[in-house]
Amino acid sequence: MTHLPDDEDALDHIRVFTPEEEVDPDEAEVAEEPKPALDEVIAALIGGEYPRSVLVGLSDLGVRDAAELDRAWPQIDVGIRRAVPVELSDLAEERVDYVFHRALATLLDDPDPAVRQRAIAGLWEDEDLRLASSLATMVRDDESEDVRAEAARGLGKFVERIELGEIESRVGEEVLGALRDALEDDTESMHVRARALESLSVISDDESMREAIDRFYTEDETGFRATAIFAMGCSAD
Repeated sequence: MTHLPDDEDALDHIRVFTPEEEVDPDEAEVAEEPKPALDEVIAALIGGEYPRSVLVGLSDLGVRDAAELDRAWPQIDVGIRRAVPVELSDLAEERVDYVFHRALATLLDDPDPAVRQRAIAGLWEDEDLRLASSLATMVRDDESEDVRAEAARGLGKFVERIELGEIESRVGEEVLGALRDALEDDTESMHVRARALESLSVISDDESMREAIDRFYTEDETGFRATAIFAMGCSAD
């Protein structure tokens, strides 16, 4: 199944340079180059190449383009598939006019767990409620511990919106249910439970969260105590 976020409005970014300002040559080169067509991007990826000048063609994909990428994706070597979401994330941080949400969402079904994990991480700004449902399902069902943990972390931004009353009850219940089940599951790995606790810790007046924080704070491993301290700060307790 392909996960397709809603279209986003394009943003016009205008920058005026004074004579004293210097333009980074690399930035200027990227800005002046036309956006590659999707078939060019796919051909390069299948051929084992993924320069950033080509990957920018994955920005602002439409529904049909995302479906085309999804169909071609299995033909790409796994090493390239693992590298692409990292490169897209870096590009998005460098240039706010690049939007890779739809491209990254198509990677959530990749058979390789490293690709799924990196795609989730790259969607850290995406607040589409369909992504919330997808991540909740991954917390419950994904076979990879690392992917379940990343999905639990990715749900944190939705929990904040739930706490603010911005998300309707069905999706909110789905998100909170998946995280609470993971946190309270004694058979789940502590790594996943820690990420679930961090995401849930913004929920106010929840006695079960305070009890979970206490449990993690008494763990021998430093990382879990750090999780408890992080959760203390988020809970404002």
